[in-house]
Amino acid sequence: MPLTSIGVVPFAADGERKPLGSDPNYNPKDTLDPSRGDSVGVSCALCHARTDNSVVPAGFAKMPGSVGLEVDGPAANGLDFGNIVAASGNPRAYLPMYQLAFAALGGASAANQAGYAGIKDDTNAEVRTYLTGSNAQGKRYYPVDGFDAFPDGVNNVAEIPPFYRTDLTAPWGHSGFDTDLNDFNNIVYVLGLDPTILATAPGKQILEGLAGGVGDEIYNRYVAVLDDSGLKGKYPYVKSTATGKGFLGYQVDQSKLDALTAYTDQLQSPRAPTNLDAAMVSRGQQVFDQNCTTCHTASASAPVSSDIVPFAQLYPSFSPTVLATRQAPLSDVIISTDNGPDPSYYNELTVFNASVRADTVGFAVPLLAGLDGQTKFLHDLSISGATTTDALNLLLDPTRGSGAQHPFYITDAGDRAAVAEYLRSRETK
Repeated sequence: MPLTSIGVVPFAADGERKPLGSDPNYNPKDTLDPSRGDSVGVSCALCHARTDNSVVPAGFAKMPGSVGLEVDGPAANGLDFGNIVAASGNPRAYLPMYQLAFAALGGASAANQAGYAGIKDDTNAEVRTYLTGSNAQGKRYYPVDGFDAFPDGVNNVAEIPPFYRTDLTAPWGHSGFDTDLNDFNNIVYVLGLDPTILATAPGKQILEGLAGGVGDEIYNRYVAVLDDSGLKGKYPYVKSTATGKGFLGYQVDQSKLDALTAYTDQLQSPRAPTNLDAAMVSRGQQVFDQNCTTCHTASASAPVSSDIVPFAQLYPSFSPTVLATRQAPLSDVIISTDNGPDPSYYNELTVFNASVRADTVGFAVPLLAGLDGQTKFLHDLSISGATTTDALNLLLDPTRGSGAQHPFYITDAGDRAAVAEYLRSRETK
């Protein structure tokens, strides 16, 4: 469960907080009954919101989770999406979003994920092992704080980004594959939250167009799973209209997309801590401005660069092996076979990347604001520490080596600590 999760707090008409469970329609003896139409779903807030800790703060009695008013925009720290899905009755219903072993690749997996060979038989037992298990080094196959949004059978579990001041950030997705926020949100709604559209004729076209024979295999396996689950003829569940526009060619109500964009555009980042060292913040800002603004904005309230940073610059150890060729402008399907510190760093770019819009294969520049409380950095969560300061110091420490992921360092230890303090101070206005 997430360290900060959304709690429903009832209020009286005058604004006074009422006891939990005091809703007049609340029945403590009621149970979930799908036969009468009961269902359980998720919204954007599962991943992109926290509470204000006003009722039960995070860490109370050494327990995970919190209860309070919903604060939209920041990523939910400690969200264990893998365990949440594994607890469901049929987690294989998300099959295209998992790491698969492909007959089209001789039983291999199109991902460089140490210690996991990929799902072969499409059983719930296999899927739960993938969602909750770890390799010999103790690294989760499906890491905490991450979500795999791509239906390509590759382990693309990536950092859940914040979703505030969306007017300042573009293109969308870590890989920058979409320049239109409405279209990106539509993809998440129509496909990310309900991948069953992939088991339809339009979904088959999408998969085959992106991944060829592997895409065709994903389609056939997914249809078999859904049919075996008794869902034939019942999907997709998210209703959309064929438009022929955007990445999918299917879209939900435009007014909903416009409203969501208007809402997230005005959400501000979390406020910076009030106990930061002002002198260190000032020193860190100077060092940051001198060393980091080629890519990142000097102001947290300025629009980030729309450029895609080429992958080779972000991971010098990259040693690509082509798994399948694709027609231009799409990049070939490749994995990295390097012996560097993070061979799975390329995974998210294997199928879905900015080549879908004839742009560079690499990563988009993030908005650096509201970072305090975050203990994992980079898109694949590969830099982590006990605290935000620890993680930022590690990220900027040259002892990681010239071949490491994001090899841009602050050599002086004092300057490095100051930059970490400054980064914790950045907030949107």
